[in-house]
Amino acid sequence: MQYFKTPFTNRRTEGTNHKIKNIKRRAYGYRNLHRFRTRVFLECIGKTYEKWVS
Repeated sequence: MQYFKTPFTNRRTEGTNHKIKNIKRRAYGYRNLHRFRTRVFLECIGKTYEKWVS
């Protein structure tokens, strides 16, 4: 009902959260947090920036 008053949704946040959860399911082989965060940035943004990942 709130959507009709203000047409804003949280679909982008929910979609990103779903992507990260899927990466976590597949990430049993990652040994450290740095590699996991690099994979998240790569799949969600398409680029890996060192200043964002570290």
